[in-house]
Amino acid sequence: LEFLQLWGKTLPNLLLEEQSQLLYGAINQQDFNSTETNPEYIPQIFEEIRKMFPQVKTIVLLWQHSKIEGEIFSKNPETLVKMNRKLKGLLRKNTLLFSIDEKNLNKAKNQLVKLIKDEL
Repeated sequence: LEFLQLWGKTLPNLLLEEQSQLLYGAINQQDFNSTETNPEYIPQIFEEIRKMFPQVKTIVLLWQHSKIEGEIFSKNPETLVKMNRKLKGLLRKNTLLFSIDEKNLNKAKNQLVKLIKDEL
């Protein structure tokens, strides 16, 4: 039930930029608090996003619990390598896990989306 509640908070906040085939969104601290969940649900959320939007080339999900963290999926491995140079995260398969030194989730999201668009 908690997963569905968190998914319900996440889905309306996803934005698709069709031209660049970029889908992104964020889960804030209040979303976790109101659904009594935590970041351990992120892999499930991310997998549901990938299933729901199979045509999208790049997916970005940020979340704020005690700090701002994120995951990027890309069908283009080169995009992940370039982003990893900037974010210094952890590459695994088609994803990059990272954290950002920013306190404001919306500001972090906007900065990250700009970085990714520059690489697409």
